[in-house]
Amino acid sequence: VQAVMDTFESYLTSKNRKGDSLLHINLLLSINRCKSLDVAKETLELVKRWREKTSKSNCRVLGLDFSGNPLVGSFQSVSSVFAEAAELSIPLAIHFAETMNPSNTACILDFVKRYQSKTNIRLGHGCCLSDDHFKQVVSLKTHVEICISSNLLAKMAPSVKEHRLVDYLSHQHLVSLNTDDRGIFMTSCQNEFNLVQNELSLSENVMNSLTLAALDAAFCSDLIKQKIKSALKL
Repeated sequence: VQAVMDTFESYLTSKNRKGDSLLHINLLLSINRCKSLDVAKETLELVKRWREKTSKSNCRVLGLDFSGNPLVGSFQSVSSVFAEAAELSIPLAIHFAETMNPSNTACILDFVKRYQSKTNIRLGHGCCLSDDHFKQVVSLKTHVEICISSNLLAKMAPSVKEHRLVDYLSHQHLVSLNTDDRGIFMTSCQNEFNLVQNELSLSENVMNSLTLAALDAAFCSDLIKQKIKSALKL
């Protein structure tokens, strides 16, 4: 964690950095599905310690992420750690429905229903859902991070037009376009936007709404969001 934070701080203070005060870096520490409950508890302790240490910086350790191989482990095995984090108002990003796993999806949706009033929660992927679970996601109004290239390469969806994104958009559900991992999937946010717009023939207004939805779901203060929104001029 120290090495990552040092790199972030070095970039933010670099004289050669292009940008301005709009750049704020927040780091989420990941709880890997494949690891034990003890490792999950250690990760939460790291988050708590570093949140306090970096609370006044433009570069902060901010929250917890649930990710890793979706074919291994379950959310239920570490849900107590995420519940503790939620009680402390620590922001959470939870990857789910990357494969058709109804019991795990139900567990995550139950968790969101119980704790999203206590902290900010984002859901990642949300591709492989039964119609009933999709309706639950929509009713919860929880932001979903969509990673089109990643999902297509991992065969979570056969095509952009058959991706759950189409359903989310038709229900005017809050979603954003993301890369998942730029290096592994050889993509960028610009590429994801171009791919979706070209495949779905979306209007400029819809594309702008996806940008604003990402900003609204960001784990940062309303003041920072407003500054960025003003700069975007959307």
